[in-house]
Amino acid sequence: MLKAIICDWNRTLFPDEYEEGFFGGLCTRAFVRSLVQVQVRRTFRLMGLAQKCYRLLQRARRDRARTPAYIAVVTALMNRYALKGLPATFIAHYVESYARRSARRLDRRLLDPIAEVRRRHGVRVGILSSGCQSGIRRTLELAGHEVDFILANEFVYRGGLVDHFRITVMRNKLPLLERALAELDVPPEQTMYVGDSLQDEQCFRHVAHPVLSFWTRPEERERFRDDCGAFCPPTQDDFRRYLDSLLTAG
Repeated sequence: MLKAIICDWNRTLFPDEYEEGFFGGLCTRAFVRSLVQVQVRRTFRLMGLAQKCYRLLQRARRDRARTPAYIAVVTALMNRYALKGLPATFIAHYVESYARRSARRLDRRLLDPIAEVRRRHGVRVGILSSGCQSGIRRTLELAGHEVDFILANEFVYRGGLVDHFRITVMRNKLPLLERALAELDVPPEQTMYVGDSLQDEQCFRHVAHPVLSFWTRPEERERFRDDCGAFCPPTQDDFRRYLDSLLTAG
């Protein structure tokens, strides 16, 4: 009997591979703010930052085994040159505008069936992502979807200003998944994990019901299907039938 569904975010429920859309937009807003306030040094730093981060993300796409290392470097650059010192109100306003745009881009082929089993059968639903927690939470709220928990990365504030963006989810998804299931009192044998990438592989292997997102790349789809026994739903109806089979299994 299925009791919990844990989902990745990027390229699983949301189409962007990384958080470049979120942080790219935030950097643009910060750049405009620095121009308006005539912060010359910060303005030039932001101009160079965008190019550096773009090159690093391109490398991350070519070398997926080292993606977490590249993301760590990008985050450090963002913290140093773009995020530190921004007002919390500035971040809140940006998150709201970003979420309003993003709510229309969610993959309802997965979200709608998951929401149905949560509502009708009491299946617990959570998000485990290396994305931004406040952005994910507000995007889901505006799309009308509820989840039981979100484990993701988040801004840290001091005195009403951003101190840094803290990475707590990246390489360590499996221990976080284990902790979440322990708190829910749900065994891996009654858990589904939905993801798309190498960062999800350990979680696929840990649960009884690994599922690949519709945005999983063909080469990774074949690998996870063969090595982890992951289910690859061709359509939303196939995913619904798979959920039904798990809910009615003795």
